[in-house]
Amino acid sequence: MCGEHGVVKTPEMTTAKHFSSKFLQIIGGMSASYVEIRIVFDQYLPGMLKQTTRDRRTMKTTSIHYHVNDDTEIKSVKAFLAHINTKAELTAYLSDKIISHYQNQRVKVLVMHHTTMKSNHPLSEVVSLPALSTGKHNLEEGDQLVILNALDVMHKNQQSILDVFSVDTDVFVLLTAHFSLIPQSTTLIRRGGERIRIQESYMKLGLKRAEALLGWYAFKGTDNTGSFAGKGVACHFKAFLQADDEMLDAFANFGLLSAIPPWIHRQMEKYVCLLYKIGNISSDEVPELRWMLFAQKSKEGQQLPPTLVTLVPHTSRAYFMVLVWRSSTEPCQLVPPATDYFWELVDGSLKPVFCTEAPAPEALLELRKCNCKTGCQRNSCRCKKNNLKFTDMCGCGDACQNVYPDRPVDVDGTE
Repeated sequence: MCGEHGVVKTPEMTTAKHFSSKFLQIIGGMSASYVEIRIVFDQYLPGMLKQTTRDRRTMKTTSIHYHVNDDTEIKSVKAFLAHINTKAELTAYLSDKIISHYQNQRVKVLVMHHTTMKSNHPLSEVVSLPALSTGKHNLEEGDQLVILNALDVMHKNQQSILDVFSVDTDVFVLLTAHFSLIPQSTTLIRRGGERIRIQESYMKLGLKRAEALLGWYAFKGTDNTGSFAGKGVACHFKAFLQADDEMLDAFANFGLLSAIPPWIHRQMEKYVCLLYKIGNISSDEVPELRWMLFAQKSKEGQQLPPTLVTLVPHTSRAYFMVLVWRSSTEPCQLVPPATDYFWELVDGSLKPVFCTEAPAPEALLELRKCNCKTGCQRNSCRCKKNNLKFTDMCGCGDACQNVYPDRPVDVDGTE
């Protein structure tokens, strides 16, 4: 059994000790019939790839670092988990509680949190892969650790019955893409007890698309790579089923080498054209399709395919994500820095580089304006949403907070 950290929210929860008691009750109920339990947690370190997504999800919540111990008060689970350091402390706290709870019991329990592994039995009696014998790992996300543990279970006994408890779609995709390396019995158990046999999903896709699955899934859009406005999973999956062998080969080659083969960018352009085509209006070149959709269907803005100067960075970020996923077969992965794939380090956090060129000539950008009256502070501001800075035509004038660092700011009535 493998599981991922889930947040349990009940009206009676008032302290971290009570939180851990509820957590252990749920773990016990889920694992009563298993001889081995493996529980994995995400890493929570500043500057990691997923930090931007986590910050966005807690943007409207005051972020306070709580030091976690038995007496730590929890009034709101959402507020309690808003700070990355609190999450890191909570995973360590829960890991200790789990191991303590199962100490001296016959069932074997392995917990992975931060960069360490803990077990209620000698680690050599639980894990099988030699690379896991050190008890250390550097994998950032819990879904990567699920794959690593599935590989270890397979290495120990190919006939093992493996149940994975997770509501994360990434876990389902990673299990399906790695099916040839994990126990054939592997079943994903989701919320409400829904059971998905990974072998059936793999067979339905077929070998060609199963090999292309990781590349396609990352490219269609994830928390870390960005997505296509107005194009949900259904649209992408339809295009995936229509993709020709060259496109599928391109997706299948994502993450196989550290350097992106140039031909992949061309195939991604063709896939995007397939995704955005309408009726008989189609092309395999993005600039031509953008013009046709604008001229014949009056499409504009986010209704059009992304330009090539934004598609290239998107492809690179998706490629890097697959590079990370493919490295989940080793506890200590060695991958190039994310900054080699159109990410940049800003104030200690990784931020995506969305475009390789300015969105328009400078003369046109100076004519752009928004209608904000509150200093362009809200995320609904069109300038801020598109990462564009202040111009003299902004509706908030000198009160604008969305300025370039070198623009003089009036702080005392004079400039």
